[in-house]
Amino acid sequence: MKLKGLSLIDVVITMGIIGLLASIAVVGFSGLFSKAQATEAEQNLSHMKNMEEAYKLRHFEYTTDLKAISFAAPLQEKDGGTSMFEYEVESASNTAFVGKATAVKDFDGDGQIMVMTINEKGKIETTVED
Repeated sequence: MKLKGLSLIDVVITMGIIGLLASIAVVGFSGLFSKAQATEAEQNLSHMKNMEEAYKLRHFEYTTDLKAISFAAPLQEKDGGTSMFEYEVESASNTAFVGKATAVKDFDGDGQIMVMTINEKGKIETTVED
């Protein structure tokens, strides 16, 4: 009884199909990392807004001082944490404020750093896409 094996052409075609399917999967999942990071920024910006509102109730104005509103930004990777953003209050007045989250690195290698903002109405915008 003679056993049949796979020829070199069969193996090459199979490897080509696997490679094609893998490349399709990588393209499909490449945007998920940026979306996950954006979720972190959205949650922290919403928390910042709540802290600004509490500060305004006591002082009748918004502030640019994160310590004054007791907002402790999560630790970044370089400090042993997992956060991928730096947080700041870009501007503040008696009636308005703009909080900002700036990515500390380029998530997809396109040269763009993600920047998200929130205002006193709670509207979150991605001002620079990554």
